Amino acid sequence: MITRRNLLGLALVSTVLAAASCGPEPTPEPAPLPTPSGNTTDAETDDEDAIDHEDFAPALTDEAASTEASEHATTTLEAFWDVSKSQDEWYIGLSELMTPAGGAPFEHTLIENILPSTVTGDPEVNFFDEGNTAEVTVPSEHGTWTLILYREGDGWLTESIRFPEEG
Repeated sequence: MITRRNLLGLALVSTVLAAASCGPEPTPEPAPLPTPSGNTTDAETDDEDAIDHEDFAPALTDEAASTEASEHATTTLEAFWDVSKSQDEWYIGLSELMTPAGGAPFEHTLIENILPSTVTGDPEVNFFDEGNTAEVTVPSEHGTWTLILYREGDGWLTESIRFPEEG
């Protein structure tokens, strides 16, 4: 992703190159072009990391948080298994429960290729990242599904769905 800082750097390099071609004076060497990842210095990275981590706070990992994560994982799978909707309705319903990156792989999934299932037991929740990430395993009639959830405000979004291993 090109940031405003990267665009300004590219504009500066273009200006320097244009000026160099117009006059006989030697010009300073242009700064290296930024990489798509931002090409930041260590000092800039440390400052940015400090800012990002100031907003990070541990989340509760109590029974209520576990129940909320279990319910979200179950709701995500039920949306995934609900093939009674049109293709577009199915994807919209599923993607609303997922992060943008998590929902993207399902955009081109054909619902006729989905084998509907039902939850057959209680989901198991394990918290990570001070309670802001949860791994939820959900037993179904076709095997155990594993979902990774990220806390979004007061709720959860699904980042990934791992299908049961075929046996």
